[in-house]
Amino acid sequence: MRRIKAEIINFLGGRCSKCGYDKCRAALEFHHNTSDKGGDMAYIIKNKSREKALKEGKKCILLCANCHRELHNRGS
Repeated sequence: MRRIKAEIINFLGGRCSKCGYDKCRAALEFHHNTSDKGGDMAYIIKNKSREKALKEGKKCILLCANCHRELHNRGS
């Protein structure tokens, strides 16, 4: 599971696409950047094939936990 997450993180540039954070992989999260949302990436990485996880990861952008929360809570 960690290898697949690391592979997707590396594919997406290895750092938060908004602020550039890259110190701790555990703080990096996947955000679906398309209307074609296939589901929770943690679930997909854990329970689906590597190929399905990589395919779904290509629909995402990489954000640190702070930027991800800010994106989902605009205006609050």
